[in-house]
Amino acid sequence: MGGIRGSTYTQPPASGADFVIFQGEPIEVELEIFNEGSQEAVVVTGGRKPRDVFQMVVVEAPVPKMSSRLSLDISPSVKLKLIGAEKTARWSERMVSPPHSGLKFKAIVRSESEHLWPGIYKLKFYSLLKSASGKEILANNNTFAFEIRSIETIENRLEVLGRQAMRLFARGEYQEAEKKLNELLLLYPNSSGSYTMKGHIALALGRKGEAIKAYRKAIDLLQSKMDTLYLSRASRVAVEHSIGLLVATLRALQQNR
Repeated sequence: MGGIRGSTYTQPPASGADFVIFQGEPIEVELEIFNEGSQEAVVVTGGRKPRDVFQMVVVEAPVPKMSSRLSLDISPSVKLKLIGAEKTARWSERMVSPPHSGLKFKAIVRSESEHLWPGIYKLKFYSLLKSASGKEILANNNTFAFEIRSIETIENRLEVLGRQAMRLFARGEYQEAEKKLNELLLLYPNSSGSYTMKGHIALALGRKGEAIKAYRKAIDLLQSKMDTLYLSRASRVAVEHSIGLLVATLRALQQNR
């Protein structure tokens, strides 16, 4: 997915959390089982479907009895992760995992309530899969700690709009993504990240001229230091990297006109 470079307007997560999720946003995690050995490993599903191969436990939450309000929904799309490549795995009773490969699952944590209470949540996941020898297969990176934050400032709202645009872009819903970017730009016209994403959208729709204009605008906002919200958070190296990527993309487009 093409990310919005320069879109991080919020403060880092609170101590003890790895990332921030705003109230109302989907809580997405990536679960994985991994074969670290040098031999092939046989994974036995035991007749389970992908959505049933993990259990979730709420280790920490800002309010009691949270576990009864959270559930796990795993996408049926499972990826076989090889070194430098990924492909969709064919789900079956017995699956062969090559050396140094893993099965990746996209999971969404759902709540019965529309908005979770602000604070830090820590979730732990357990794999129910076993090897052909009957050995339990542990989940890799099985603990996620995140902060739920309420939308209180304009910076929070900008971040939520940017994330919504990114999710829509990833699903190929380009017009809806552009609407979110336009909302963002009404609140903050100097968003270099929004113009970068507008360039991605225009390029995906075959509108090369619009893409060039959008990328130029993003570069100008960074070089003129007008995107003060992003520049106040980003390191000099990150800013230079963003500009470098934009310049390279723009140069390639102009050469192919």
